[in-house]
Amino acid sequence: MTTSEKPMRILAVDDEPFIRELLPLFTARAGFRDVATADGGNTALQMIAAAEQPFDCFLLDVNMPGMDGITLCRRIRALPGHDRTPVIVLTAMNDRDDVARAFAVGATDYVTKPFDLVALGARLEAARDLRAAQLSSGAMAPCAPDIVQGRALDRVAFANYLAQLARGTTGQTQVFAIALAEIAVLQLPGHILGLTAATNRLTQAIDTALGGSGYFMTPTGPGTLVVATDASAALPVARIEALVQAALDAVRTAEATVMETPRLVIRTGRGVMPEASDQADIDAVIDRAAAQLDGPATPQRRWTAPFALFARRPAAPRAAQPSSARIAPQGLSRA
Repeated sequence: MTTSEKPMRILAVDDEPFIRELLPLFTARAGFRDVATADGGNTALQMIAAAEQPFDCFLLDVNMPGMDGITLCRRIRALPGHDRTPVIVLTAMNDRDDVARAFAVGATDYVTKPFDLVALGARLEAARDLRAAQLSSGAMAPCAPDIVQGRALDRVAFANYLAQLARGTTGQTQVFAIALAEIAVLQLPGHILGLTAATNRLTQAIDTALGGSGYFMTPTGPGTLVVATDASAALPVARIEALVQAALDAVRTAEATVMETPRLVIRTGRGVMPEASDQADIDAVIDRAAAQLDGPATPQRRWTAPFALFARRPAAPRAAQPSSARIAPQGLSRA
């Protein structure tokens, strides 16, 4: 691990004084020395508001009195200029529901205690690279034209979510792609819906079909989304496709201009089940799920034109695999 200076301003929030003393030492050993600390959510929000230079990354403990880390993450996301700032959650809790709660309010990454220096440094490296990319492009684009609140993640967060599930013992995850057919037609100038509006409808239809269960999705190309659900509780992909198609049809039927609005037709790919061995290359799992759209059709699929496979996005920063050398002071085991 290099000890060279890395220009990233970090705010670490934890109510435990011992951990507030240790975190700057750990981050400095990983090369990140510009670290401020706060003892709770209210103090953190005051520091964010008073900062002359915005923070580039947040490390948030979850289990804090008063305002917990989940609430604080949601509050940070609502602040101007911080809707995409990397947020790394630090917690001893690793149940599937705990992981989902964090990502649903906007967490970028999730680190379980006790953690080791190599793993923490790798996550900070990934956050630094992500922040640099955001700043170089002026702002990070939303992950979907009109996202379903808390369920549509950008690709980096989605990959980190899958990687965290792969590290734990939370059961298998079903990952599959769902896409609009006739993308080329939707992109034609003057189309009554257009690709953006059609994608908005697709995200809402997925939420209608899966809103009662835990799921996350991320866009992987024009009109294409990759969805992750709990395999133990999820419906078969063919059934999900039927429910999403029915939701799209219901919206069209309810419109006053039924005859003028084209029917949106979808297709899905076969599900992929990530294994623990996939966590080092979880981005490939997303690509593999999207590639299933090119597979043979099932009887449930209905579309009227060939679909162009998504344009591959740059690979997301990947979390390092856990190191065998752990730094696990007793205080860092607390949630």
